[in-house]
Amino acid sequence: MVDNKAKKWIYLNNEIMVKQGEDFQLEKDKEAVYSYFVDYVNKNTVFFHNLEEKMRYLIKNDYYIDFYKMYSHDEIKELFKMVYDKKFRFASFMSASKFYQSYALMDDTGEKFLERYEDRISAVSLYLAQGNFEKAKEYALMLINQEYQPATPTFLNSGKKRSGELVSCFLDEMGDNLSGIGYIFDSSMKLSSIGGGVAINLSKIRARGESIKGVEGRASGVLPIMKILEDIFSYANQLGQRAGAGAVYLNVFHSDINEFLDSKKINVDEKIRIKSLSIGVIIPDKFMQLAMEDEVCYTFNPHTVFLEYGQYLDEMDMNEMYEKLVDNPNVKKKKINARELLVKISQTQKESGYPYLFFKDNANREHALKEIGAVKFSNLCVAPYTKILTKEYGYTEIGQHENEKVHVWNGEEWSKTTVIKTGTEQKLLKVSTDNFQTVDVTPYHKFYIKDENEKVVEKRAHELKVGDRLIKFDLPKYENENREILENAYANGFYSGDGCEYDVKDRKNLTNKMIYLYGEKKELLDKFDDLEYSKSENEDRIILNHCKGLKDKFFVPFNYEISSIVKWLSGLADADGTVSKNNGNNSLQIASTNLEFLSNIRLLLQEIGIHSKINKMRDTEIRELPLNNGTDECGKFECNPLYRLLITHRNLQKLVELGFETFRLKFDLEHTPNRDACAFEKITAVEKIDGVYDTYCFTEEKRHMGMFNGMLLGNCTEIMQLSEVSDINAYYEEDTIRRGISCNLGSLNIATVMENKRIKEATKAAIDSLTMVSDLTNIDIVPSIKKANDELHSVGLGAMNLHGYLAKNFIMYESKEALDFCNVFFMMVNFYSLERSMEIAKEKGETFKDFEKSEYANGNYFDKYITKEYMPQTEKIKQLFEGIYIPTKEDWANLKEKVMKHGVYNAYRMAIAPNQSTSYIMNSTASVMPVVDTIEVREYGDSTTFYPMPYLTNDNYFFYKSAYDMDQKNILKLISVIQRHVDQGISTILYTKSTDSTRDLARLYIYAHRLGLKSLYYTRTRKETIEECISCSV
Repeated sequence: MVDNKAKKWIYLNNEIMVKQGEDFQLEKDKEAVYSYFVDYVNKNTVFFHNLEEKMRYLIKNDYYIDFYKMYSHDEIKELFKMVYDKKFRFASFMSASKFYQSYALMDDTGEKFLERYEDRISAVSLYLAQGNFEKAKEYALMLINQEYQPATPTFLNSGKKRSGELVSCFLDEMGDNLSGIGYIFDSSMKLSSIGGGVAINLSKIRARGESIKGVEGRASGVLPIMKILEDIFSYANQLGQRAGAGAVYLNVFHSDINEFLDSKKINVDEKIRIKSLSIGVIIPDKFMQLAMEDEVCYTFNPHTVFLEYGQYLDEMDMNEMYEKLVDNPNVKKKKINARELLVKISQTQKESGYPYLFFKDNANREHALKEIGAVKFSNLCVAPYTKILTKEYGYTEIGQHENEKVHVWNGEEWSKTTVIKTGTEQKLLKVSTDNFQTVDVTPYHKFYIKDENEKVVEKRAHELKVGDRLIKFDLPKYENENREILENAYANGFYSGDGCEYDVKDRKNLTNKMIYLYGEKKELLDKFDDLEYSKSENEDRIILNHCKGLKDKFFVPFNYEISSIVKWLSGLADADGTVSKNNGNNSLQIASTNLEFLSNIRLLLQEIGIHSKINKMRDTEIRELPLNNGTDECGKFECNPLYRLLITHRNLQKLVELGFETFRLKFDLEHTPNRDACAFEKITAVEKIDGVYDTYCFTEEKRHMGMFNGMLLGNCTEIMQLSEVSDINAYYEEDTIRRGISCNLGSLNIATVMENKRIKEATKAAIDSLTMVSDLTNIDIVPSIKKANDELHSVGLGAMNLHGYLAKNFIMYESKEALDFCNVFFMMVNFYSLERSMEIAKEKGETFKDFEKSEYANGNYFDKYITKEYMPQTEKIKQLFEGIYIPTKEDWANLKEKVMKHGVYNAYRMAIAPNQSTSYIMNSTASVMPVVDTIEVREYGDSTTFYPMPYLTNDNYFFYKSAYDMDQKNILKLISVIQRHVDQGISTILYTKSTDSTRDLARLYIYAHRLGLKSLYYTRTRKETIEECISCSV
């Protein structure tokens, strides 16, 4: 670990914000990159005498596959030389640190780098070319020019001996019988275990209360299935490479739609709450029509639909069938209001980030394979539900902030990062400590232990022993900005310690909250002057009745400003605290039978930088206590276990420095101990458990640590392909396996392909690369996914750096020039990707299955391109395309003839993913969405680092307008222009302010649908002063 004092690159990076006159010193970021390499990377890299020694070492020690089986040494040497001769330099500190933290191959100790960026480029190129040396050089040139970036699984795993799959995501459908349901459970576990994002369409599952074998009221609906899938995706993931995660989709006309949406509410009953599983809603045109007209709407029981028509509800054209279903008395239905349901969708999304919207008819309207099958849903990969310690919110449930990039605490420093979930396909263990904390982890989850020699050693969960000591950690300084003020903070704390409540007789919904003041506590009456109450008293006590403005009895003030927190703690301590003195050291003790309450206080104290400990004072016991019946009689009562929260002398001093003051308890804190009496937290039990669990680790953090109960994986909604449900029967009957969906992703860098004038070359090479990944992928563990990959060869070529390129050329994202540029650029990518797919089909003598039924085969796909020119219309864009050949109507007509003759190899070619993580390496803005921060701020302990947007200068600063400050309709309009040329989907994000209403959001849904968008991804809300940035990576 590099000492903070030695991080010269951070100090250099900080100088970006020290203005000279009116200008930022943006050039300081380059100096930071140089220092990062000289002072850190080079000192921690394993160097070899020559390339052959390096390759032999990496192959012998199972880091690389044996490339010498595919290439001669001279060929490998020539390729490496070509790459290194480019003299590549990272354009920003963020780009360099992202690569070396997340992608560079390291030795088995995890301390030394075995690869530089050039080495990773070379290994990926050699592997994807599979022995074709000329193709390997073509790939290497494209990659080192940063014209194209493969998705994380491909870039991370290609060429490695110990690696995961190269593919990104999978989609499948669940059939409505036990065999079909079991097949999806099994498939989901297998796909999740190799790190893929998995989406499942549940629309065929019968609704809650439908019949089973003719007996009404027996079906449980979709929620129990969602619960099981949630457990599966938590349990199974790829070892330390890429987390498995899942999503489920439901048709909006399914009768369980309200329960489906309610499952993501924060305050819903835990029995139905879905924490880590993402949800999406499939919305046909008919529903949008009913919502826009504010009409009554009906949802239908899908099994009754199938029994009546022999067709599944989600496979019907609702424009044609809706009225028939409404009129048919044999189809059971529920009456709702369409507009209210749309608003409920927006409310749920504002609260929890869910659901994702898929406009089914929009996706199929421009679907070239509409005669082969229908697009029914899209993928969405997310991380599990968890609590993490963040700078913005303190301890918070990660499910409430899934779409945000947050600063997480790794034990030493804040780091603004994308949170992902990691683990292995192992059974679950519950690890307990003597601080009465538990965490459910996979057996191979990492723990860091202080051994008997006081050295830090890494242990996996299954290796832990009772008595093992967890390493200590520093706590952060509390960030007080933008926190709420807690009214009556002292009184609320006191009430938690020495108050009670009871329901008032004959007064419905009226609760009397009471505070007791007795003994020396009666002297505290004036501390409650701001509290509204009625007072009664006798010789023994003062009772404050009907106290108003008090929270619940066991409320803990998370996310309040610091003065509120310490006043609450002061009230709690005066009510129920005791002082213990030992050799001049004071400690504060707070006792309670409510262990969860004390645990939450401990987390609250951690937020403000205070360590504490919990221990047990007594077990469950039978005690003689007064009967409270007006007599002096006693009776035997079972008393719950009693626990105690302990704050040591040194931590009490820190608490006082924050403003902590008690009026009953007296502390003597003049003495400062030589050391803080903070004991190691010890392991008390490691047990096997069944059921739901959370694992936690940050794979993209420097320390690979975090204080949390799980991790967040975001993926994308850009994969939109046809899918079919398989018929899975009893074991003695033959199954009918139909196609699921498999896809791999990659992105063109708009800026570099434009500047190098290599749109054609880069697009074709990218399609070759993606096709090779498809051909190398063999997911035989899931027959429906294997069938789809073998028959359709689907890929997803996307793009990144749109906002960066526009700003570099002084073009506003919301301008007519931006629309003009996107219309031409993405038409060209569509043309060259289709042309290359045709050439591959010609070379291989093979097309995707059922090509002859497609819109390509009958030529209809080309109509819009052979009747209209897609040339630049504005002078600015004409200048940008100078020297670049733009396909004409005649070129499209010629391509039409060739496609109809030779076919197309890839059934699907284009999909625009968020690509946040890989865009950092490319020094690019993510995807085609606008940026949210002109200079992104990152925290490292007491230091702050800055990531300027690509190509940012003091001259073009104005052109990096934040997405939150844009008219969202302008964003949607630009995405709709790109969507014209993309055969799959675009991960489209809406950026709203906290003041925007749910009806405003619903109106944006309607506008997006009218524009022809196929889906809406995350809706992100900027709170008044909290910075956010896009956090989903491919």
